[in-house]
Amino acid sequence: MNRTGESSLVVTMGLGGLLALVTAYLYTSSGMLFFAALMPGYLLMISVSLLALVRIRLERVAAEEERNRAAEVKAASSGLFGSSGDLPVTSRRTQRIIETFLVPAATPVLALILSLWAWRLHDGLPWSITAPENALIAASFLAGQAFLLFLLYRFMLGMSRNAGDRLLRGPALYTGLLSIASVLGAAAAVAVHGGYIPADTLAGRIMTGVWALLALELVWRTLVMIYSPRRRTFASTAYESRILRSVLSPKGWTTSIAQSVDYQFGFGLSGSWFSGFLRSALIPLLVFQIALFYAMTAMTVIQPHEVGIKERFGRMADADPILASGFHWKLPWPFETVRRVPANDILGGAVGFEDEDETRREVLLWTIPHYRNEDLFITASRSADVRSAGAVPVNLLAINLIYEYRITNAAAYAYGFSDPETLIRQVAYRSMTAEAAVHDLSDLLGGRREQVGNDIRGRMQSRADEAELGVEILFAGIQGIHPPVQVADAFQSVVGSLEEREASILLARAYTNSTLPEARAEADAAEIAAAAYRDRRTTQAEAENDHFTNRLKAYRTQPEVFRSRLYLETLSDALAGSRLFIVDAPAGTDEILYFNFEEDPFTSVLDMGPLSEGDH
Repeated sequence: MNRTGESSLVVTMGLGGLLALVTAYLYTSSGMLFFAALMPGYLLMISVSLLALVRIRLERVAAEEERNRAAEVKAASSGLFGSSGDLPVTSRRTQRIIETFLVPAATPVLALILSLWAWRLHDGLPWSITAPENALIAASFLAGQAFLLFLLYRFMLGMSRNAGDRLLRGPALYTGLLSIASVLGAAAAVAVHGGYIPADTLAGRIMTGVWALLALELVWRTLVMIYSPRRRTFASTAYESRILRSVLSPKGWTTSIAQSVDYQFGFGLSGSWFSGFLRSALIPLLVFQIALFYAMTAMTVIQPHEVGIKERFGRMADADPILASGFHWKLPWPFETVRRVPANDILGGAVGFEDEDETRREVLLWTIPHYRNEDLFITASRSADVRSAGAVPVNLLAINLIYEYRITNAAAYAYGFSDPETLIRQVAYRSMTAEAAVHDLSDLLGGRREQVGNDIRGRMQSRADEAELGVEILFAGIQGIHPPVQVADAFQSVVGSLEEREASILLARAYTNSTLPEARAEADAAEIAAAAYRDRRTTQAEAENDHFTNRLKAYRTQPEVFRSRLYLETLSDALAGSRLFIVDAPAGTDEILYFNFEEDPFTSVLDMGPLSEGDH
């Protein structure tokens, strides 16, 4: 059996799911209400395609099982053993169950879903007139969707005329309806962009009415299916809309009308141009789509970071050639085209290297290349010995320069030169070469690095102005500097020696700066100590002199008293800290007294005992 119908149904479901996701995203980003009104169409297309796919595949599998079963029965009848009987579960029985229960239930379920969705669209959505965003993007998407769905609809509708692919007609009709709805939405989006804001609301209300009409028709077909004497036959295609069949597949009723006219008037209408036009509607619709896409070449959208230049037959148009960001009309291709210039963007480039090496190390050393291709620049040198010999002292360095610029004159930038980006890079290379030749390595590696970048930017701007490039140089900065890799070791050794010399000088200065203050502090301390000693000795001598003078004056006044007082003071000082015992013994007694003057300190609590009767 031919499986083209099954493949087309699978493609229909996949495409419907993808378009539904994109539509949901565009609804949230653009705010067009028509996208919300379009969602039931995806549901119908996917659900009816799934039902038709299940039915067609079960029919094919059941037919294959019957053929295999017949072959097995024939082989068994000719052998020693007979047939084993019917199998309990077969695809044909599954098909009968689905045809009996699932297929008749599809019509009322779809009617209920469409009714609820139409009511929600009518009652729940904010149908206020608001200006959607990105209307042109929505129009482009809807137009492309209409074209794809139209091709799919015509393909499945043509296949449904075959006897084995009869079930493709339902999915084809709903796909065709969604294609027509997409054309309506694209027209509404274009009208919204043109300034007619209510077009979105109007298109959404039209689609809400369409879903409500289909829901009423499905309800009516459900009632007919229940009470019709041929309900089993009618139920197999009850979910198909006769209204859509009359509009999207007019061959049946046009043939009947043609036959009636042939009978009434006696000439063959079915062979006339009108019948041929209706039967070959695909070619006019394809021509219409091609004409629509060609007409869309008269529209152009300039992004916010761009400026458009309108060209007429390859030359800049005379009137209003510069187009700002937004939507613009022009003559269709090839009469007028638009050249886009990123005038509102920051552009940039690099000089001295090519940043294309994906294996670049995170740690950069002078002994390894920083990039795949690096250029060497000549720099000045302050070597006095070479200068005295009459040679020109120079160095070779790999310098990486980054620059950024902005387009100020789009016409001059676009038409002045065939490749302005390459020219700006050459200007940057020339400016870098000229600026590096007048600076030493210490200037490029030291504190003048930023100033060197500013000087390069100034050179680039002056040369760009001379060439009338129409750009403004915003930044130029040195990203990296290192000697050639071949001599990096020797260069690093020289630099290391210079660093060691500088370190020794700094250490000597540090020792000088630490030793001199210490010596100065010690000298100041000795001088201050000597002055203090001098003051102390002078003051002490004066005090002793005054003390002696006062004592001499007291002695002269009362010599006896002075000597007695001096004797007692001396005795008091001599006996200070000594233990003195005074014993009063009567005279003329021969009693000898013994005194024990050894100290008996109190050592512990155990030495404390009760007093005797004679102790006090």
